[in-house]
Amino acid sequence: MSIEVHIDWQGGTHLVGNLFPAERGATVSFEYSPQWLRRPGSFAIDPTSLPLRQGMQHSATLFDRIDGADF
Repeated sequence: MSIEVHIDWQGGTHLVGNLFPAERGATVSFEYSPQWLRRPGSFAIDPTSLPLRQGMQHSATLFDRIDGADF
């Protein structure tokens, strides 16, 4: 299963990438879409955990938790 991550930015909605929650455990993976990586002015949506680069990125947590919500 994957979850598409979109952003409303500069007057439009853009696909940033896909989030892949682990079937078991708390780890997650994220991959920026090629379109987002090629887009002029694109940026890392979480500079600490998700540098703007090609390929799957893995972590125990991605995106800081907000109000105790789990992703």
